[in-house]
Amino acid sequence: AVAAYLAIWEALGRGQGRGEAFNAGDGKPHNVRELVSLICRLAGSSVEPDVRGAGVPAGEIDRQWVDASKLRALTGWEPAVRLEEGLRRTIEWYRAHPAARVPAPAERSGTPAVLD
Repeated sequence: AVAAYLAIWEALGRGQGRGEAFNAGDGKPHNVRELVSLICRLAGSSVEPDVRGAGVPAGEIDRQWVDASKLRALTGWEPAVRLEEGLRRTIEWYRAHPAARVPAPAERSGTPAVLD
């Protein structure tokens, strides 16, 4: 992500991209259940996500993901780190810097987190 920000910064310095929005991502769809399961696995947790309900509720977006084609066209940027590796590095960083961790709302309230 840092490389994406730097690429945009350089483009802005050349007078390109001013006032525009850019996305940086791998262009692959990821749902919440997959992300939670992946984070739990990488963290070495035995927690299983408790997702309730089935299907997509009326009025909700079925799928969405980040399209970085505009960023790529302007700067040539490509993701250098895949999602799993980025999450692994993030978990390692937080383990190495426990003082930087902010308690989750569920921890502060004493209520278990449930995805419904």
